[in-house]
Amino acid sequence: MAGRLQIRAGRVDARAIVDYADKMKAPPLVVMDPPRSGAGQKVMAALTRLQPARIIYVACDPAALARDLKVAVSHGYQIASLQAYDLFPHTHHVECIAVMSKVHR
Repeated sequence: MAGRLQIRAGRVDARAIVDYADKMKAPPLVVMDPPRSGAGQKVMAALTRLQPARIIYVACDPAALARDLKVAVSHGYQIASLQAYDLFPHTHHVECIAVMSKVHR
């Protein structure tokens, strides 16, 4: 339905995503902010099977982001944009926002 927004917030694991996929059609957009350790391979694989048109990933650890992006790219996503933000000056912490798009073949 056009113009309708549905927000689902909560702890996410691969099983929760599979349960969501069984009940709903692919969401046009997923915004995620996983813990410092990242979403992980199982969650990223389950998420990409949902086939959202775009995924916005907010990361506080560039290494975890890189691991998760590798999974998304291997499942048919491309990195549309990637920005780093120094929200904590004079520390080693960097926030990153990656926007991924589903590649249509």
